[in-house]
Amino acid sequence: MSIEAQIVAKELKSCDSHAQHEHELKQQMLVHEHERSMASEKARLLELELRLEETKLHRLEAQVQAGEAGEK
Repeated sequence: MSIEAQIVAKELKSCDSHAQHEHELKQQMLVHEHERSMASEKARLLELELRLEETKLHRLEAQVQAGEAGEK
């Protein structure tokens, strides 16, 4: 194998390795973006659930106060 062929082969190998590494990094970035998106959605759902539970609690408190006011 000539020196030029060896140089070209090494350059191709280097380019292929770089492209593969870049692809892996992009894949990891996509996974992290998806996980972040899912975590944000989970946080939003938990906030809504909390607001619902607070509303239920306020309603029960109002019912108790209305019951106490009716007994007086």
